[in-house]
Amino acid sequence: MTTNHKSNNDLFYQVYRLFTDHFIQLVYHGKFTSEKADVLINIFEHLLSQNEARLKIQKRAFYILVEALQNVIRHQAKPESPLIHSKGTLTFQYMDGQFLFTLKNLIETSHIEALREKIDSLNRMSREELNKYYKKILKNDVLSDKGGAGLGLIEIARKSENLLQYDFREADETYSYFYLNMLVADQQKSFLENGISITKHLHRLLENSGNWLIMREEYYAHLSPKHQLALHKLADKKFQTGNFKTFLSLLSRVPELCLASTHFSSGQTKTTCLFFFVLEESALSVYTLSLLPVSSPFDLNFFSNLFTNKAVPESFAEKTGHNEEEVKLLKELPSMLSSPPRITIREVSQSEKFILIKFSFA
Repeated sequence: MTTNHKSNNDLFYQVYRLFTDHFIQLVYHGKFTSEKADVLINIFEHLLSQNEARLKIQKRAFYILVEALQNVIRHQAKPESPLIHSKGTLTFQYMDGQFLFTLKNLIETSHIEALREKIDSLNRMSREELNKYYKKILKNDVLSDKGGAGLGLIEIARKSENLLQYDFREADETYSYFYLNMLVADQQKSFLENGISITKHLHRLLENSGNWLIMREEYYAHLSPKHQLALHKLADKKFQTGNFKTFLSLLSRVPELCLASTHFSSGQTKTTCLFFFVLEESALSVYTLSLLPVSSPFDLNFFSNLFTNKAVPESFAEKTGHNEEEVKLLKELPSMLSSPPRITIREVSQSEKFILIKFSFA
């Protein structure tokens, strides 16, 4: 069930550092379909309201996300023989009332110049010019074969009130990846607009890892049971089962298990925990990624006993606030999995150690 210090979890630690160093809140990588977009939109509608940003900024951010996802679904390339790495990516960063969305999707390389000219033209327009241009497009009813003469991009530019940053990267001889940064923030504020480079970095790290969704534990914890259960729609249909739904309802308690398995002082600052869902072929894995002080020894026997019929120390309830019924549910976790939970621990600095827990479904 457990291993200690030896396992190679460098990749997961790199992902963890990207999230914590660059204010990333959530990343989704996979196919963009109407159903999956609806799930992401419903989750974001709830998450955006958890930030301290002004309501006006929240509404603009939500509008841009909806428009951007719909735009991708309408315009993404759909090769007859899908490329291995043709899936899209959505990266969401948040800091100090500012929202940055980065979208990556596949397009035909032959469309790059027209797309570049369109975005450059929008970036040169003032807010008043953008509004006039938008009304002109609507009045003249100028439509393309995919539902609008760049109307989605015009709307995103209008609502963002910031320049649209973009980039392209070759996928093969016919197709390329299109990256688009969409910043929503007060004009007087600045933001390190590095979403494109971060998304490229994540893609390089995880491009062979199937479909994935990564989000911060505090965001997951704020999701209602309805929104938590909606996550199963991002997985394969075979995992849309009662067991997986029950597991999702318990997932937010896992970070507390880590704390309960240490001599973690209540006065110490709680570190960020990430939840990492990975769907590869016929298997689904859910990881938790977190840091703990080196000075807090991890009690592997305690963690192991929690998922067996062995006794759990009476101090568990005091440490985590769980009652007997909750402990009983947590003990049932292994019955929901295809293999026992596994934990790896590695010291990453003189003061911190990285803890990775893996839950597997087949």
